This record gives sequence, structure tokens and C-alpha cells, in this order.
Amino acid sequence: MARTYAIFLFAMFTVKGYQKILGENASQATGLHYLDIFFSIPSLMGAFAFAYRKEIFWPMFWRIYLPLICVWDLWGSLWFVESTHSEVAFVSGGWMSFLSQYMLLFPLYVMLFKLAFPRKNP
Repeated sequence: MARTYAIFLFAMFTVKGYQKILGENASQATGLHYLDIFFSIPSLMGAFAFAYRKEIFWPMFWRIYLPLICVWDLWGSLWFVESTHSEVAFVSGGWMSFLSQYMLLFPLYVMLFKLAFPRKNP
């Protein structure tokens, strides 16, 4: 199940990165879009590390990275919601987009948490 999710996450990040940086709106890409891609790469690496039981970084890295990526995703989601053009779009589509993003990313946060705090074998 984790492998399927990691592949889905890779596809989602690839599409998101393409749309933000190389797509139709590439001329509107800001430094925040590039920073978002930069923050997303370790998440993707962590998903594959968890799925294939490989150690890419040490647990201390994931302990520091996990709260950072959670705050970054929260801030990025709110920034995206606030950048909609009208309040109607904000109420109808913005919050649903916000909630669905966290529903999709929750398994990623669990994977990163398990990398940050591995179980000790008895």
C-alpha cells in the first residue's frame, strides 16, 4: 500500500511541479513556487524510503523536517486560498481544496513520522 501511495505522490508532485514551473503559467512562477518544489523533494524521498524500507537520511533529519513541511504546507495552502479572486471561490472551492490536500497528504505525514521516530526492535 505504501508503494502505491509513493508512486501516486510522485505523479502528483510531478504534475504540480510541471504546472507551476513549466506549464502555461510559467511566466507567473515566483520564488515561492520554486521553494515549494525544493521543500517537496525530501517529502517524496521520504515516502519512497518508507515504502521500500531504505534509510535515506538519519531520523534526526526527519524530526526537524516533519514540522517544517507541515507548517510549509499549511502556509502554502492558506496562501493559495487567499490568492483566489473572489470570496465566493474562497468559500466554495478554497476550503474544500485545503481539506482535500490535507486528506491526501496525511499518509505522507504518517510515513515521515515513522521515519523520524523508528520503532526499536525488541
